[in-house]
Amino acid sequence: MSPEYFNYIKEQFHEKLQKTQGQQGTPAKLSTDEYISLIKQFCLQFEKVFIVLDALDECVDRSGFFRGLLRLSEDSPTINLFLTSRYEVELERVINPVASHRLALKEHMRSDIRMYLYAQTTTRVRQGSLKLRQENLVANIIAALEAKADGM
Repeated sequence: MSPEYFNYIKEQFHEKLQKTQGQQGTPAKLSTDEYISLIKQFCLQFEKVFIVLDALDECVDRSGFFRGLLRLSEDSPTINLFLTSRYEVELERVINPVASHRLALKEHMRSDIRMYLYAQTTTRVRQGSLKLRQENLVANIIAALEAKADGM
């Protein structure tokens, strides 16, 4: 991939931004379709492209964003999407048509979360940054945090 191509894509991006620039210095904003078009154009230079998108459940403009993801996955066979999210019914409905593999990590993460919490609490007790009057409180703290972590 030549530096000229990166410059070309950058110029395309800035050109599209200038076209959308509002009056009186209003910040320019590209539409989802314009972003998707730029991404597809950029990806044409590669045999395989992997796009990783984390925390889809935190996406604000879901309808436009997911419409763009669907376009990317349907129109471009060289583009592979790796999507992560907490489970939500709405996301499940939207992602299912394009998902080829699924992996639920929540249950697999419980032991990792427990080990992390144990290491953190015992280290903090040892260092004196966490002071407990009763020794069994460590187990209570770990249990409460683990329950609230919800697979994070």
